[in-house]
Amino acid sequence: MPTVPTDTTEMVAELNGGAIPRRIHVAPVGFEVDRVVEPIVRMEGERAVLLAQLESRDKGHHFLEKVVRRLKSKRVKVQVIREDIHDLYALTRTFSAIFRTHSRDSIFLNVSSGSKIEAIGAVLASMLVRGEGIDVTPYYAVPVEYTTPLNVPLSKGCAEIIPLPHLSMQVPSPEIRESLSILKDGARSKSDLAVELAKRNRLDSRRLSSDGKPRDEAARVSLQTAVDVRVVRKLEELKYALVRRKGREAMVGLTPLGLAASEFFHPNEA
Repeated sequence: MPTVPTDTTEMVAELNGGAIPRRIHVAPVGFEVDRVVEPIVRMEGERAVLLAQLESRDKGHHFLEKVVRRLKSKRVKVQVIREDIHDLYALTRTFSAIFRTHSRDSIFLNVSSGSKIEAIGAVLASMLVRGEGIDVTPYYAVPVEYTTPLNVPLSKGCAEIIPLPHLSMQVPSPEIRESLSILKDGARSKSDLAVELAKRNRLDSRRLSSDGKPRDEAARVSLQTAVDVRVVRKLEELKYALVRRKGREAMVGLTPLGLAASEFFHPNEA
């Protein structure tokens, strides 16, 4: 996944020392120009983070060049990040990383300038980070008119900027996110899952001995009870996992929904 350049992170850190938050516009760029540029200029954006297709597949690179030129002529600082625009999970992670980098700034998200899947990934990312206290304001730019030939921008002008409602997503608890990460690689018994979570400090690690196993029978029972109450039941309620018997063991495996959730929710998310 593309990372936001270090210099951007350093600049944000410097500004957090007391300067007024910047107005950051995040916009996918495909075959649009006006719908990207005009909202940023009208809303007095100070920096634009543009997400474009991977360079080897980018058929609209000349539109991106026009957008960059016009923004720079208005003294808007521009950063271009490239991502596979057909990979929803990658897009969601990339947008989330951008929003986190600019968490102290005023972030505006253009959901109208790219593909539908980019818009979905961007909105999902805004919902994810809102649970972390990061505020993203999405908007939709309505064009004055649409054009059809692919050798010119798809629309002209920007007739209206429509604010969209703020959204939020309930991010699962740390132990649920860690469990998704563990179970993504395959089903585990409840006892194995409990021990692995304890090793990762998501359950009481004091119940483990130095060799990584439960200290005694009481510790084993305590960990298994904790994983059942705090993790397995919640995974089943969310329809993220199913429990099946395999001999004397209760095996926990992810459902298709759980596998999808493991792509969106990562253990290190706040």
